[in-house]
Amino acid sequence: MAKVFFSYQQQIEKLVKEKDLLIADEEYAKEMLKRYSYYSLISGYKDIFKNIYICNFFTCRIEKMEKTKISLVKNILGEYVVTLWLDYEYGRFSEQQSFKDKDLTANYAWQLFENLKKTKL
Repeated sequence: MAKVFFSYQQQIEKLVKEKDLLIADEEYAKEMLKRYSYYSLISGYKDIFKNIYICNFFTCRIEKMEKTKISLVKNILGEYVVTLWLDYEYGRFSEQQSFKDKDLTANYAWQLFENLKKTKL
């Protein structure tokens, strides 16, 4: 049986609709799909994408922020703000940290995610 070919745009749509992943920057998502395969991303990183929402100040979508546990937002000052939300609607969070360095930001978000996994999200 031959595999069906999906364009990068179709793969992104499938990730959003069928896998319920949060994608704020579609161009970046295309680059990641080119670098890694669709199946590598899904099998290895699905839980991360479902629980960490990454966007910048101008592309954040409220409906996505309300569904996530951790947000990573690049603010207008160029800082990366990582927040572990208790209740986004009421602005309640348990942890929040700002970083200038992308790697430190990613490591902090990863630590929060790992701690969430231990508490069964």
